[in-house]
Amino acid sequence: MDQSRARARDAVRAAAPVLDDKDQWFFRAYSKRPGESAHAVNAALLSDRSPAVSNPLTRVALHGHALRPDRRNVRFAEQQHTPSADADENLDALALSLARTGLWNHANGLPLPTVTVTGHGNRSRASGQKRAEALGKALGDRLSRLLRTFQDGTPGPHVRLSDFTLTLDAQRVRRATDPDRGRVVTVDIDDHRHTSPPAPARPAPAGEPPRTEPPAPPRPTADPAASGTSRPTGTEPRPGTPLTRPGTTESSTTSSHREPARPGRRSATPSPDRGAPVPAWGQARIRYAEESVAFERRLAEHLAENEAVTEEFRTMARAVWARARQQYPGALATFGSENPSMPGTVGTSRPALQQVLRTGHLRELVTFLFQGISSDLVPEMLGGREDPDPEIGQERPSRRRAAGRAELERLAAQLNLDDTLSVAEKQAALARATREHTVQRDPDGVRPPLSRAERPFAVNYLGLTRMPASSVYDLAMNTGLQEASEDTGGLVLTGTAGLTYRFLVHAARMRDQWGIDLDLGLIRAGMIAMSLSAGHHSFHEVMRGAQLALDTVPGHDPVLDYQDDWGRYWNVYPLTEQELRERVARDGLFPDEHARALLDVT
Repeated sequence: MDQSRARARDAVRAAAPVLDDKDQWFFRAYSKRPGESAHAVNAALLSDRSPAVSNPLTRVALHGHALRPDRRNVRFAEQQHTPSADADENLDALALSLARTGLWNHANGLPLPTVTVTGHGNRSRASGQKRAEALGKALGDRLSRLLRTFQDGTPGPHVRLSDFTLTLDAQRVRRATDPDRGRVVTVDIDDHRHTSPPAPARPAPAGEPPRTEPPAPPRPTADPAASGTSRPTGTEPRPGTPLTRPGTTESSTTSSHREPARPGRRSATPSPDRGAPVPAWGQARIRYAEESVAFERRLAEHLAENEAVTEEFRTMARAVWARARQQYPGALATFGSENPSMPGTVGTSRPALQQVLRTGHLRELVTFLFQGISSDLVPEMLGGREDPDPEIGQERPSRRRAAGRAELERLAAQLNLDDTLSVAEKQAALARATREHTVQRDPDGVRPPLSRAERPFAVNYLGLTRMPASSVYDLAMNTGLQEASEDTGGLVLTGTAGLTYRFLVHAARMRDQWGIDLDLGLIRAGMIAMSLSAGHHSFHEVMRGAQLALDTVPGHDPVLDYQDDWGRYWNVYPLTEQELRERVARDGLFPDEHARALLDVT
């Protein structure tokens, strides 16, 4: 019997190793008489009946390890960006819990906790970022000391500060909210002790084992609609008529709320004709997407140096500057930026901003106005923030943080906590990692050329420092915008351009309230130039944002209305068709004309 028990004990330990006695907690259940404790009753230890619980075991309880709560708030004083002495106790307790949890997880084969520090600012994300960085550094210093203390004299390898994952983030709190919320840093912790429930498997047919399916390959978002007639004969179709797959039915709607042209998911099972040649209509759809990419790149470069567009933005910038000097003379630096990731950054000094108003190019003027609008300074001078567009609001939850950006943020957090590297080494490592996410272009080839004030912010020893929004966000493929854009041929990057919507809304408000004669078509053209060249949005996304704004302007010029189909590039105000053919279109043909050539349309 003893031999059998020993073999059973060894088998159990081999299947599921048990912790050492010193790492276990033991409990004893007491009752007035034997067999009356909850554990004994459930196990039916003193009866012949079956137990309520099969083979009940005492559960392990962890003392001093679980992080409660999983979110902690650290408050900052007004205009302060470093933790106050009042936060020391909170930070000490947080570091102690992290150290205990990290060491226990490491000893038991679990991942170390991940920490997300989110700073908030009332006027800008910059102040929130400073608070997040300061708190992350203070927390890291405490955690590093505790790890050295707890592991002193123990054999290695030891858990180091750099082994933890710390992500820094920042958010701007709108003016309408409680100002105290804009001076808080939140610390979110995942101790990796709670497993997520497995995703439900797709039911298999009766009698067959469940099967797994790889994700469907991404669909091109620039395909034209499967609506209209099949291959036309005898007459030239009007510009913008989408090509159709033979055998489909006709449809005239192009709304973003239409039914998708295809199911949202494709079968992973190869079709019998997988090796068949691509039909002409399929080649045409691919050609349209390729030509659209090339057309948009050339269009952005051409509009960026259009004199009428640039001067319209200068008129708008001078108007808001003059109003701000009267109403908020102490807030003029708001129009500036020191963010090297942002194109058109020239700093925040008054001489630099005044130079932008005098001779700045379109990129600098757009950034000047962007800072004023996104900070809500311009909206406040116009009577308050505009109402958000509900269509853009419904779309935004589908915007995701790009995988490359998330990885870059994790690296930045790890470098920030690595006490073995100097500041210069950390900056160099982060710059090298960031390079692949920035605009890949020769700084001397930028149009319009970099100004003397812009160059120190825009270029480092690796090249341009601009960070496109497409490197920060992407849009889930199952969103309504992706599906509707596949139907109509529009390219999709990060979603409908909300900033373009705001620019046009406030340009219209300035025209109505201040009597500034602004051409909304020229303002839209400038947003096309800057959004496309910076990699923030596609032409389709900018035009959608502009159209939502135009729809709120009574009596707007219908010439500006967006035609969401293959003919979208034929009407780009203020350019004429001839100018587009000569200066933008490849070989003088629009993207839909290139595509239709594959069908030998006569």
